[in-house]
Amino acid sequence: MIFRYFTIVVIVASVLSCNSKTSSESTEESDNQKVDTIQLINAAIKIDPSNDSLYLAKAEYFIRNGQVRYAWNEFDRAIQTDTMDAELYFKKAKALFDQRLYAESVEVTLKALEKDPNHAESLVLMGWHYFLVQNYPSGLEQLNMALEQDMYLSEAYFLKGLIYYERKDYAKAASNLKTAVEQDNDYYEAWLELGFLYDEQSDTLAPEFFKNAIRVRPESTEAMYALAMHYQNREKLSEAITWYDELLEIDPQYKDAWFNIGYLYMIYGANPDSSIFYFDKVIALDKLDYRAHYNKGLYYEQSGQSARAREQYEKALEIKPDYDLAARGLNRLGL
Repeated sequence: MIFRYFTIVVIVASVLSCNSKTSSESTEESDNQKVDTIQLINAAIKIDPSNDSLYLAKAEYFIRNGQVRYAWNEFDRAIQTDTMDAELYFKKAKALFDQRLYAESVEVTLKALEKDPNHAESLVLMGWHYFLVQNYPSGLEQLNMALEQDMYLSEAYFLKGLIYYERKDYAKAASNLKTAVEQDNDYYEAWLELGFLYDEQSDTLAPEFFKNAIRVRPESTEAMYALAMHYQNREKLSEAITWYDELLEIDPQYKDAWFNIGYLYMIYGANPDSSIFYFDKVIALDKLDYRAHYNKGLYYEQSGQSARAREQYEKALEIKPDYDLAARGLNRLGL
């Protein structure tokens, strides 16, 4: 949010000054000097009641602090400062969209476009609404109109890429997603979608796209998992495990990473015995993960430990009685 007026600067300065107190001050003093953000904004509104930024700041405060129901009135108060300003309607529409209140968001987006039919961000938002209901031709129409107003809108290219991806027009999908990252080199979602797209096409460029997503968000377990899976599906054991390990340093609770390392060691590794450690990690995180029990059973079966194998297959079937692979495992062992 860009705060346009001096009163907002005063609020920020007040908050920063109160947060800069030394730890040597007593708890009582700290409590007395805690800033009530809403009170500060309300005081600023009394000074400048026509400042839409103040109402928007208040709305965003409510959303950020989980008090969403209070935000909508603040958006309406911002709109009342200038009922012809499409940008104000757009901000409310976007907030509604982010809260998945799609019907309400459509209504307000249309109001924004009534005020300004060429409001590029509102056109993009309408594109998202059409995308959600799979009305792709109308979505593309809105996005192309937005790009006529601003040819550098990375989000418009990104959404066009998603639409073409859904329509399986992979060449146009790739072209638009690449244009999105050309306009915004830190567009995480676009890099990630490029990775998925090229991965599906078994293109060797896929890892570079996933790595760019990780560059933008160094702790993205989503991108790390996608990259590791890319290597796993191509039987590149070392690269896959390296990225699963990176992921687990960030999120040790990510059970699918533990599972996949165990699977890779069991199927491809020089030391399949180590796979049990990883499957046990999965079970420690989720006792109902029947896949881990099945894979332990498969390992024991392959290593000639029939009693242990039977125990694990039975545990898998206790969790998922219709799990065919475990049933077949028991049949191989002989009931």
